[in-house]
Amino acid sequence: MDLRERRTRKLIREAFFELMREKGFETLSVQDITERAMVNRSTFYRHYQDKYDLARKCLDEPFSALLEQMDMIEPAQELAEGQPPRNFLILFEHIQQNADLYSLLFGRSGISMFISRLREYVLQLLRFRLQASLGAGWQGQMPREMFEEFLAGAYIGVMQWWLDNPQAYTPRQVAYWLYQLVVQGTSAALAVEAKR
Repeated sequence: MDLRERRTRKLIREAFFELMREKGFETLSVQDITERAMVNRSTFYRHYQDKYDLARKCLDEPFSALLEQMDMIEPAQELAEGQPPRNFLILFEHIQQNADLYSLLFGRSGISMFISRLREYVLQLLRFRLQASLGAGWQGQMPREMFEEFLAGAYIGVMQWWLDNPQAYTPRQVAYWLYQLVVQGTSAALAVEAKR
């Protein structure tokens, strides 16, 4: 992609995010976006099929970048108190760096279509990790798919909560707490809190 095309995409995306904040997604039209970005409709359609395609691509690119940063075969680690595993930290630092996008699409007032899309991404990530650590040797009594869906729900719930409380806690704190809940379980997490 040449410099002019990159600049055009940047203008379209900036206009899209501004208008999302002002109007929300449902009432937003391609005409609104092209007027704000000061590009014609044919230019928009050279890059995107419609506003849904634009939103998907706005999400696909940062998520692909996230996957490149993560170590899918991250070995088990000895962790200091308060220190999350590297991949948990990378995930929440990524959310912080892309907070505008994630807040618009996935916050409590987010769009159900994109929350479903995020769920697909999180499930993909979890399946990679489970495959790397367990291989084909799933030994649990419950179906593996149920376990994956439970974890995906936990991740997404924590991500949405944090997006709605962005200044309250650091990526490291939230990553560590999610790690405690997912790996050690709620009973262990509550026991640790009770001792403090």
